[in-house]
Amino acid sequence: MSGFFQKAIKAAELASKFLDEQDNKAKDSPKSGTSNSDFLSMGLEILTKSLENPDQEKIDRIKKRISAVPEGKDLMDYIESKNTKIIIKDTNENWGGEYDARYDYTNIGKNNQPNIIANTIYLNKKVSEDRLVGILLHEAWHLKQFNNGFAEMPVNGSAENFCYFYSMLEADAQSNALEICYKMRMLGDNKAWSEFSDPNKFIYEKTVEINKKTGHDAIKSGAAKQSFISFWFANTEYKEVYDTMSINKKERMERRINAYDNYNPPKALLDPSYMKGLGKLSKVDYLKGLNLSADSFHEVTDKIKALISQKFGDTQQFKGAKPSARNKPTF
Repeated sequence: MSGFFQKAIKAAELASKFLDEQDNKAKDSPKSGTSNSDFLSMGLEILTKSLENPDQEKIDRIKKRISAVPEGKDLMDYIESKNTKIIIKDTNENWGGEYDARYDYTNIGKNNQPNIIANTIYLNKKVSEDRLVGILLHEAWHLKQFNNGFAEMPVNGSAENFCYFYSMLEADAQSNALEICYKMRMLGDNKAWSEFSDPNKFIYEKTVEINKKTGHDAIKSGAAKQSFISFWFANTEYKEVYDTMSINKKERMERRINAYDNYNPPKALLDPSYMKGLGKLSKVDYLKGLNLSADSFHEVTDKIKALISQKFGDTQQFKGAKPSARNKPTF
């Protein structure tokens, strides 16, 4: 902290002490409302927070907008309950946001998944504030997924299931973020929806409009999100982007697995009933009724098959190497 800020805080503390003395003198005839020292204390708290995170005001504005929708407020409260840090990062990298978790593979928790030992949501400073609304919602939903047993892909699954798992996490996070942005639009906050970056979002809107004409509420029933996620997987060109990112995580996954001794989830972890558990994280189980078996729901294009062959070899299996004695990751 700079010398200027140290002096400013010291001056504020002295002023607060003086005002406390004044309040004590006036206690025989107290006035209703907030005292001067209370206002100063609040000012000190705001100043301290701004020094810790200079973008806190922007973050607070985004969270306030999101919280206008009940589901959005629930998600923001969930972030708070998990002590998740939100940091706006100045970077030239081509990403809008990221939920960064660290896992403890020596302490296996729900659904035989590693427990999370640190969590931070990063937002790209160069992205517009309106677009960051949807990005924060998306990354916050990953936090919810990870804390409910969907932290990691099992090491002993097929490479195609490896792609399916990550695509399902992304599509689920996207559908929930999208719906909250749409509800914000219904309340008059249009920009979060218009800036939401997903070429498939029109199918959500069309499903809502068509159902409304027939007297049905596609949001309340979950039909709008179900249409969106089905179309998301059907849009193979778009999904190839996520499949490619999934395959490129192979080396990172192997580094994680090799760092621990006792992470060995069951082979059946990716069965449809497991994937359907994601739907239960939403207010309405929108995945209910969908056939989520990988063969029917997740088409693997020739381009992705070639990339899988290149990365995984002839076996096309993703397996962690033999356990090592190293227990503390450095990544």
